[in-house]
Amino acid sequence: SFLFYVMPYVEGESLRAKLQRERQLPIDEALRLTQEVAEGLDYAHREGVIHRDIKPENILLAQGHALIADFGIAKAIAREGATNLTSAGTSIGTPLYMSPEQAAADPSMDGRADIYSLGCVLYEMLTGEPPFLGSTAHAILAKHAIDPRPSIRTVRDTVSENVDLAVQRAMAKVPADRFSTGAAFVSALRQSPPAFVREAPPVSVTGDHVSPAVMRPLRRFRIVLAAMGLIAITGMAVDVWLGPGVGPGPFVILAALLVVGVEYGRLRLAGHDWRAAFGLHRSMVGLPRARTRHSGEWVSGEQEFGAYAEQVRRARAHRAAIVGLMAQLPRSEQEMLGDVLAVADQLVLAIASSARALRQIATRAPEVDTPSERETREHRGAGLERELTRTLALLENVRDELRRVGRQGVTVAGPSLSRVLDAARENVR
Repeated sequence: SFLFYVMPYVEGESLRAKLQRERQLPIDEALRLTQEVAEGLDYAHREGVIHRDIKPENILLAQGHALIADFGIAKAIAREGATNLTSAGTSIGTPLYMSPEQAAADPSMDGRADIYSLGCVLYEMLTGEPPFLGSTAHAILAKHAIDPRPSIRTVRDTVSENVDLAVQRAMAKVPADRFSTGAAFVSALRQSPPAFVREAPPVSVTGDHVSPAVMRPLRRFRIVLAAMGLIAITGMAVDVWLGPGVGPGPFVILAALLVVGVEYGRLRLAGHDWRAAFGLHRSMVGLPRARTRHSGEWVSGEQEFGAYAEQVRRARAHRAAIVGLMAQLPRSEQEMLGDVLAVADQLVLAIASSARALRQIATRAPEVDTPSERETREHRGAGLERELTRTLALLENVRDELRRVGRQGVTVAGPSLSRVLDAARENVR
């Protein structure tokens, strides 16, 4: 004998069809549909089942009432005799709505992964688009893993702050920071603001847009260049006014050149060159201008990555430099190196996953472990640290080899970059 399930025929449409027609839903309707989906998820979770693919396509509307469909990749939770449909290390789901732990195929994943997906769906119902977008699945998963959670109110300011905060909590990177049940999520949506600290406004440095983080060194260099040019002109004007003789002009010009030289060195370290400084670089294939909804610097990370937040920040900076370097290459070379960004996204995602796992290990109280469990945990932590260090070094190597391509051309430096990319792909496989 074998188990199977049967679902009734539903007369109506999917939430996806409704969103394609209306794009944004009225706030009350979006909250009502969220409550109905949450009630269905709560029942499934109590029965020990995670859906793992909550998305608008799998929410059917029968006379306006939301029903959850397609339990085809659902997973039984800790039920005696249950068999996982997928093995550890294999992630299944839809990247636009997938939680970080589901993307990492975490075997301890529970119903809070569905809460994350439902938060993404509510975000889309209110704003008209999913919270994280990208040209590849890896780019989207990397954003889910490390980019700060977006605010609904920057797109639709008629949404109340407590709804915005509740959605952000449902989409917390760490499962322990989310609502434990769908009912708790709905309660927070309709009542008082949830008790958690709101993130600083984000600026994305991952994905497929040239972000403000990439452009900041260019703007700084241009400001310094303009200021030093004005100072040099002033020094020459003073020399002319004083008449024949040695005036301050040459010394002022020399000092200005030194300052510009130091700033140009910083610009090169950030992955730019003189062509980018003067706006002469070619635009990157398929890389539109940055579309950010926020201003300010990304400053969070400690809550999600603990002592390893600095490594994640470095990974983001390397990824931003890679975007800038690719933008400076001729169009033909960009096309030849089209998968560089995809590999970088995979490396960033692996770094964030390792950092998050290390943070969870570090926050576990030692007294709850037996000596054997403590030894296993320490061994796993040491392995994750080595993996994080190796992956970060690979990402840095990709950045450095891409700089060589910019200086020497893809014909000379391309083979070395290809070897680094092959090693990176093998590392994240």
